Amino acid sequence: LNDAEQDLYHRLREAMPNMQIFAQVGVSQLAQLRGRRDAKSLVQMASRGVDFVVCTSEFAIIAAIELAWPTNSDEKNTPEEEKRQALTSLGIPLIVFRPNNLPYAEAISREIADAIVRRNRLEAERLAKKAFPKIAS
Repeated sequence: LNDAEQDLYHRLREAMPNMQIFAQVGVSQLAQLRGRRDAKSLVQMASRGVDFVVCTSEFAIIAAIELAWPTNSDEKNTPEEEKRQALTSLGIPLIVFRPNNLPYAEAISREIADAIVRRNRLEAERLAKKAFPKIAS
């Protein structure tokens, strides 16, 4: 991990001492862990990863965290947006922090709380699509 990633890791640990934090996790690994049949559709993401994954103490995935510099692009198909869409399809929210503006533990705790709400919503939507594919589409 570089200096910014190490700094963020320590802040994540401080913000969430009871959660598991994993570094440098591949998107394809997340797809397999989530047990999604659509993992095959994420083949193009096989070589891409996220900087951190936050899990409960029971190893349920809460959120993925990316440390990325802002881009000047307003395009919808940026690598960051592609990663966000892939993770959303797995029911995993993506939180992006900027290396030049790392939040402190308190702000990280709020972001994770928001991510838990988003993850629960994404999971409910995923289950609705699975249960009622024609209605949810």
